[in-house]
Amino acid sequence: MKKSVFCFFVFIFLIILSCSKQSPVELAKNYEMVYNSHDVEKIMSLYAEDIIFKLDDKYIIDREDLCNMASYDSALNVRLEYRDMQMVGDSAVFDVYKTNDWLQISGVGEYHYDKCVMTFEDSLVTMIEAKSSKKTLAEVGKVFRALGEWLPDSLSFEMNDLLQSGFSAKSAERWEKILRQWRDDTAGK
Repeated sequence: MKKSVFCFFVFIFLIILSCSKQSPVELAKNYEMVYNSHDVEKIMSLYAEDIIFKLDDKYIIDREDLCNMASYDSALNVRLEYRDMQMVGDSAVFDVYKTNDWLQISGVGEYHYDKCVMTFEDSLVTMIEAKSSKKTLAEVGKVFRALGEWLPDSLSFEMNDLLQSGFSAKSAERWEKILRQWRDDTAGK
């Protein structure tokens, strides 16, 4: 009898434990996995309605803009990797390393965000704040300077349009085309 009562309580404990709320670190790891799946609809389902997304000093609070950014990243085959994860209250804090086709073609390789903060409420992302590392910004700056020096007149309108148009799957494809042409034209120089 005692053994069956003990087993019953262990069983109940395990059920309670398995139904318990995920930690912010676990939720962030799930977000990383879903984002890397490139399923834009599923990515959007992880955000709270009033999500705040701060990338460097720019706020992205419109859900359509977030959807466009996820589509852009998906079109460029983004891969996120979270490192040095810690839980701080209802947030996960970690470094983000991102790779994608744009970064590979440009020669940058990997983009690094220092100490990203992802906050959750009811298992939904309510805030993401990420700041680009100085090293990464310098590397990307070199690419844009080189693009500016190379840019043929025939592409100046398209480049200007791309810089103003924001994120979308279509703009990702356009960027990739220009970068490939730049790489091919400047190879060996």
